[in-house]
Amino acid sequence: ARGPYRNNGTLPLFSTLDNLGGSLNLTFDVSESLTLKSISSYRKIEWTGARDADNTPLTILHTLYDVEGDQMSQELQLTYESEPLVGVFGLYYFEQTSDDVATIFLNPPPPGVQIDSDNNEVDNTSWAAFTQWTYRFGGKYAITAGGRFSEDDKGAYPDQFDFATPTV
Repeated sequence: ARGPYRNNGTLPLFSTLDNLGGSLNLTFDVSESLTLKSISSYRKIEWTGARDADNTPLTILHTLYDVEGDQMSQELQLTYESEPLVGVFGLYYFEQTSDDVATIFLNPPPPGVQIDSDNNEVDNTSWAAFTQWTYRFGGKYAITAGGRFSEDDKGAYPDQFDFATPTV
């Protein structure tokens, strides 16, 4: 009823994002048939925001966000190429951390406003070893075999607070 791009919400809406990232891809010819490749990357994010999810003049569901995190990865590949054999052996590593804070303002039945905070710390790591080989024979035939081993460690550590009753 308030027109296009308008709602009845009372919480000022905003969103800010600072994002930084980069990658580096290096290749080294070890010999005529061997190549070593390094693929590195890094990302960083900082985000804040607010929303009035109920879009009414009441404080039914207002949310503030504050997120900060980063991630990096590194991959090494050793490739072999000749006739009739082509193959790759590689190692991969990934690491991610993030601190996410969501503050939620609720207006349950009387009396007053309840404020909850959901703090979530994320800590993930992964690594892998992989290989794949192709053997060509008979002019138009080839056989390919490969494998991968991966190990992931995923962690999320939530911490929730009720500011309306801090002793609970």
